[in-house]
Amino acid sequence: MRSKRKRKYMGRGRAIFLFLAIILLSFILWISISPSFTRSGEKTVRSVPSMQETAVRPDRQPAGGSGDPAKGGASGQSGNGQKDQKTGKRGSRVGKEEQPGKKTQGQGTKTAEGTGNPPAEKGGKENSPKEQAENAGPKENGKGDAAPENPPQKTVFLTFDDGPNDSTKEILRLLEKYDMKATFFMVEPNMKKYPEIVKEVIRQGHRIGLHSVTHSKTQFYASKKSVVAEMKKTQTTLEKVSGKRSRIIRTPYGSKPYMKPEYMEAVKREGFILWDWNVDSRDWKLTDGSFVENTIHQIEQFHRPEPIVILLHDRKTTAEHLEKLFIYLKERHFQTDTINEQLEPVQL
Repeated sequence: MRSKRKRKYMGRGRAIFLFLAIILLSFILWISISPSFTRSGEKTVRSVPSMQETAVRPDRQPAGGSGDPAKGGASGQSGNGQKDQKTGKRGSRVGKEEQPGKKTQGQGTKTAEGTGNPPAEKGGKENSPKEQAENAGPKENGKGDAAPENPPQKTVFLTFDDGPNDSTKEILRLLEKYDMKATFFMVEPNMKKYPEIVKEVIRQGHRIGLHSVTHSKTQFYASKKSVVAEMKKTQTTLEKVSGKRSRIIRTPYGSKPYMKPEYMEAVKREGFILWDWNVDSRDWKLTDGSFVENTIHQIEQFHRPEPIVILLHDRKTTAEHLEKLFIYLKERHFQTDTINEQLEPVQL
């Protein structure tokens, strides 16, 4: 009887011991497996960052940052507020202070590359405004096409002889309409006859030159005294009428071949500055308006190292067709100016 009980107790003891041993082994196995699983899980999670983190984390960007909003924005910033793995600092969503010269737009950024200005080389200085302007590409005109660069400005001197008269008012109107300036070489009798037009020419910012009294080849060029006398009288009349004094002159029909060397020396001694022209419109002859095409042809063939000085006349047939010439000059981006005493004169 005792033997049976003893065997029974021994069997239960073995079962309990085996059960406890299994529990102990299971616990030890769980202890040993659990840290490894945790570390492995952490590695797995960290090795597969989210798409958002990849787009903004600086350690995923190439050196210098991409500058492309679609690729994650500026370097050196963690765009979603997480810690930077290199610095241990939390980056802000918008990298303003650490990225000078870059503007943020959403989670991406817009850099200097977007404007056509190349970034400075690593370790070097920033490009100067002049270098940036030279390196900048053509801008778009809103239609996806590159806008043409502004053409260089070219200067033209418009000159009108033989006025003033009733046609001067229409010429002044066209000059004002197209924002152009001109020089009027006036004859003395007409200045006396139309003093208000003389004043209006000056008021609108144009310049007046002297163009003789008689406008006669025989009388004006009779001698060096007659040349100087007519120019002085015209100068005096201009001063009486307008209060302005001018030393700029143009002799009738041009200085060549009528102005002899002693004539040239005489007017120079008196302080006069003689101007001719290098583009002859021939508007006095081409009264049907073809003088415009004649003038344009000469301008397009002009290759001299001096400003373009166009000879026109203050007359009705010129005023009637003058607008076509002004339109051409504007479309070709010519700039007009008045003759002044500091310029080197153009002579035949």
